[in-house]
Amino acid sequence: MPPRQRRNVPASGGGNKNNDRVPVPAASSLTPYPLLYLGTGVVISLWSQRITNLRFFSFEAHVLPWVKFTSSMCTGLLMGRGVGLFRHDRVTRRQRTLMVVMGLLETTAYVFFCLGFGFCGAGTTAVILPALGQILTAASTRFLLSKRLPMMKYAAVLCVTVGILSKAWDVDMLGGGAECLQGMLCLVVAATCYSLLGVSYEALVSTKGAPMPSHSHIMLHSSIIGTVLSSAYEVIYVFPRWNELIQQPLESSGVPASHAILMVAVFGAMYNVHTFAQGLVFQSDGALGVGLANAVRGSIINVAASLLFCPSHAHRIQDCLSVTSLLSGLMATTGGVMWTLSGSVQQYTEAKNHSNNTKENQKSQDSVDKKEKKQ
Repeated sequence: MPPRQRRNVPASGGGNKNNDRVPVPAASSLTPYPLLYLGTGVVISLWSQRITNLRFFSFEAHVLPWVKFTSSMCTGLLMGRGVGLFRHDRVTRRQRTLMVVMGLLETTAYVFFCLGFGFCGAGTTAVILPALGQILTAASTRFLLSKRLPMMKYAAVLCVTVGILSKAWDVDMLGGGAECLQGMLCLVVAATCYSLLGVSYEALVSTKGAPMPSHSHIMLHSSIIGTVLSSAYEVIYVFPRWNELIQQPLESSGVPASHAILMVAVFGAMYNVHTFAQGLVFQSDGALGVGLANAVRGSIINVAASLLFCPSHAHRIQDCLSVTSLLSGLMATTGGVMWTLSGSVQQYTEAKNHSNNTKENQKSQDSVDKKEKKQ
């Protein structure tokens, strides 16, 4: 889970007039980077749906997780992020343990995400997973981290809960069947792991006695663990069953092997571009930009997947757009936007209160100085 960037808070003291200015986190101040992050996220989901629909490898092969982690690791090492990564004097034992746990959680989460994606499709996954993650994040923040949530976040959780329930009802009415129900259970596991990943990151940030590892090093550490685990799975389970899991599905799909390899390679490249775009958004717009892009992405994928895949893949009827499906996506998006903006409103309120306190302190100090001068 990437670090949340903090807005500048007015410093205390009365000599600087800029202390009275309160930074307002307005959406109009965002850079174009969130659009790049949003666009790459939508393209990756639709491309993954295309790969899934062609079925040129079995779900059990877990090809996409291996490609994702391996490409991320190679890109990180080529960019020089691995320099000094394994020097033990840079991190404490607690930090190393937490980063290992984070790597295991991310690997597990992404595997179950891919399973849920394969069973439910891009549209349903894009609505269900972020909403579940939001609910679980609220629960872990309140009960595991013992932090109070503003009322706006509770309203956001209510919105996404309504969105999830309406989407589940819509899938049931469309005849999604046991396969989609199984996919939703996989998404629940994925969302739980992602929520625990966020809790682990909070614990890593609060570690005392050592400098905080950079976000790029944390991501590389996770990709290395994911690469090792997924490669071990491929060697131990997939290779002995190559004919059943790879060769036969490829022949049945009618897709040439060269085209299948190219499509999977493009997926890995796009994922790296998406990760790079996420880093740009965090540097320029902070958590506000990332949160807004993630909130809007679900509805866009929900509509785009229905337009691209519903007519040609009738077996995945749950991706076809209906009034209930559209409303569920809008409710989940509204909840995501409210959740994201609630953090900015809270920051604004804290900054304003701090500014008001600074003014009061300055007035009190000026009054004391005047009395001393008179005496």
